[in-house]
Amino acid sequence: MLKTTSIMMVAGEASGDLAGGQLLQELKAAQPGLRAVGVGGRCMRGAGLEALDDVSHLAVIGFVEVAGAAVRLRRLSRRLVEHMRSEKPAALVLIDYPGFNLRLAKRARALGV
Repeated sequence: MLKTTSIMMVAGEASGDLAGGQLLQELKAAQPGLRAVGVGGRCMRGAGLEALDDVSHLAVIGFVEVAGAAVRLRRLSRRLVEHMRSEKPAALVLIDYPGFNLRLAKRARALGV
């Protein structure tokens, strides 16, 4: 049996969701069996992303909101890292949201993703 190639995608904003959705459509057209898992919104889910969380949960504005979101973002980061550890995606596509995604990239690199 052929193993399905999987990738992880993480977008942190609505504009990233739009770009990620378009990218995922193109990737799936080129490789129909591709499985994509990660964080996105309506566009990425519409293109076939299996969402572990919604992009709207990453959007935080203001000190109080940021402080409250810190715990939620750490949990999401741990969940994504655990998914990478267990599923070993072939690639990690990070779209915008550098404060979160650059740390995630560092963890992915340590895991060999």
